[in-house]
Amino acid sequence: MTTDSNRISRLEGAYEHLATKADLHQMENRLIRWLLGGIAAAVAVATGLDRLLGG
Repeated sequence: MTTDSNRISRLEGAYEHLATKADLHQMENRLIRWLLGGIAAAVAVATGLDRLLGG
């Protein structure tokens, strides 16, 4: 007969590949940093081209 703790252990082992709340928070922080960096780079390129082309 399986106990509740045995059943819970099996369930926890089956879901090890899923992301935790901490994993999602860390990924969200990295994504925000990449997006802000990309936006800053795009603004810098646009400003440089504007100055270069005399706009």
